[in-house]
Amino acid sequence: MRRQLDPLLEVRDVWRAHSRLRRHISPTPMMASRATGRADDGGYWHKVESVLPTGSFKIRGALNALLSTPPDTELITASSGNHAAACAWAARRLERQITVVVPAGTPDSKTRTITRFGAQLHKAGELYDEAEQYARKMSRRQNLQYLSSFADRHVAAGGGTIALEILGQLEEVGTVVVPVGGGGLISGVGCTLKTLHPEVHVVGVQPEASAPMYHSVRAGRKVPVEHAPTLSDATAGGITEATLHMTTLYTDEIVTVTENETAAAIRHLAMREKLIAEGAGALATAAALAGHIPPRCPGPVVLLLSGANIDPHLLHRLLS
Repeated sequence: MRRQLDPLLEVRDVWRAHSRLRRHISPTPMMASRATGRADDGGYWHKVESVLPTGSFKIRGALNALLSTPPDTELITASSGNHAAACAWAARRLERQITVVVPAGTPDSKTRTITRFGAQLHKAGELYDEAEQYARKMSRRQNLQYLSSFADRHVAAGGGTIALEILGQLEEVGTVVVPVGGGGLISGVGCTLKTLHPEVHVVGVQPEASAPMYHSVRAGRKVPVEHAPTLSDATAGGITEATLHMTTLYTDEIVTVTENETAAAIRHLAMREKLIAEGAGALATAAALAGHIPPRCPGPVVLLLSGANIDPHLLHRLLS
């Protein structure tokens, strides 16, 4: 990753996003963990993004992207669900139209949100990457502008506003632990933190079952990986050269968690912290509970709870 690449974003993009978004959404809460421990150096904190209107941090990037494009631009996007719901919400709020494509297995809890906000919904493929290919073909056939759910400057900058809020909510921040899918969120959060406070450690978490960023960062290049079914469906799928480059620059550690560890974190959040999290939303907590955050990462440690759009039947099975 030594070759020159255009940066996905810079911290000034995040400040601009913050200025746009504060007129539409309120800062999300920072909650001290009741039971995760680490009391000796500031403890663990949950940054709870699930309270946003669509139950996920994705509303930040979607809204920033729509606010940054001309009102007459017709958009299409692909998503495992959360970005699509966020785009639908943002389009309705701004009185715009958007077409969204999701994998066939997207939970009903997410597709209901998308249709409730009036977006045109299509299902294609079994995995996110297949849905994205379908959406890109539609964009060419129908002359629509494709909006990436993660490899987009405005989307990543919207996610980066989380870091600005964290820095304003805690007097001291030692480590921030971030769920990683395609890499847009950790690009925005990592770039912001490392630019403004280089001493803060940034840790990314992926599920073992779908961990292209983990393996690519370790290899120093984008490498193909096998994708297996995972509770963290919102992070499943591929990455880009740009998000790999940003993650390599601005992340101290990338770790993985097993499906059992993710399930345990979902149960812990619900039963001990009184917080609902989907698989992706529980990744940071899973890494903390399983001891995967290296001891050299200082506290206080912020665990980013990125979303709560879990299928109710799945949640019932996990809690049982």
